[in-house]
Amino acid sequence: MSLAEQLKEEGRIEKEREIAKRMLDEGAEPTFVAKVTGLSLDKIKMLQKY
Repeated sequence: MSLAEQLKEEGRIEKEREIAKRMLDEGAEPTFVAKVTGLSLDKIKMLQKY
């Protein structure tokens, strides 16, 4: 994977986390957030703590 591809992937992952955090802040259920964002339920639960 090239550096450009790695940076693009890191940006995509960060955006998914931001979206998940906003959804949680608005009261969405963790299982729904995981389904929509593609993040694991464990990662969603970690985001809830912070």
